[in-house]
Amino acid sequence: MKMRLNVMEALNNQAMINCDIILNSLADSILTIDDDNQITFVNGATEHLLGQSSAILLRKKLGDIVSFDSPLMA
Repeated sequence: MKMRLNVMEALNNQAMINCDIILNSLADSILTIDDDNQITFVNGATEHLLGQSSAILLRKKLGDIVSFDSPLMA
């Protein structure tokens, strides 16, 4: 049972890595947030668009970088 869980965890980790590779290869900006508007993922295009690294952006909430009355929030 434990070995099966380890295999499932490894597959899940590989799937996450593959998703990151795909999302970072896109020219479109992608940013995800959680229920508290904390930024949880940004791709390279978002870093370029906002002029900040993912390390910095992942410590911020969406409202820290985009005003909630901005057309981007529509």
